[in-house]
Amino acid sequence: MAREYYVVEDMSMREAARPLIAVAIHPGGYYMAASFIDKIRFHHILHDEFQHYANVEIKGCKIMKFSSGGHYFACVDGRYIMIYNAYTLKKLK
Repeated sequence: MAREYYVVEDMSMREAARPLIAVAIHPGGYYMAASFIDKIRFHHILHDEFQHYANVEIKGCKIMKFSSGGHYFACVDGRYIMIYNAYTLKKLK
C-alpha cells in the first residue's frame, strides 16, 4: 500500500528562521557574536539567557573572531577583513 506525503510550506515560518552561520565568544566570556544570513548580532551572556546588545550589518559572514585580548573583533565580508573595536563596535580605519 503506497503512502502519500504532503509538504506544508508556511512562509511565515521560513521568514522567521534565520540560519546561524558562525559564532565567536569574547575571551572574557561576557559577549557572543552570532553571524546570520542578514547581519551579525552581539549578545551579552548572562546567567541563564542571552541579551541582545547590538547589530553589525554584514551579510553572510562565515569567519569571525575576537582578538586574544578581547579589544578587537574581526570578521570577513566577502574578500575584505573588517576590524571593529569590540566594545563600541566602531569600525577601525
